Amino acid sequence: MNKTLLVNCVESYFSDIERLKRFHRMPIANRYKRAGYTLKWFGRIRPIQLTQTPVQHRTTNPDGSYAREEIDPVIERCMLINADFALIHALIWVGADPKQVSEDVWRELLYTVHYRDIDGGVMAQYLHQIALRWPSASPDKTQTEEAAAPSA
Repeated sequence: MNKTLLVNCVESYFSDIERLKRFHRMPIANRYKRAGYTLKWFGRIRPIQLTQTPVQHRTTNPDGSYAREEIDPVIERCMLINADFALIHALIWVGADPKQVSEDVWRELLYTVHYRDIDGGVMAQYLHQIALRWPSASPDKTQTEEAAAPSA
């Protein structure tokens, strides 16, 4: 974990959340917004850093020219570690079961967090829909406390 990048990630997250609460005059940001902005900043700043760069395998044509680059699934997973980490936690925070999310949706979300410039508010909407579609069997303490709090 790169501490400097993590601090930047956390500061950026809290700046966005405070701006959102101030603009909408909300006492708290709901769990979907908190998860959406976490995805945004982890995907953008990527504080989890690999100490070694995984090696990719190149294949060549018989004449020695470059044919294509094979990406090992383990290497691909390492490249997406920040998106994967943030997505798993965001889904848990919103009450979704990451293990139940379809493979197609999971890969689309990983791609979105890793490669696209995302908006935390838009991700909050996506996460809300995912939580409705693939709910967790047991809500955590945060979800039950939030249900008792006024809606934000």
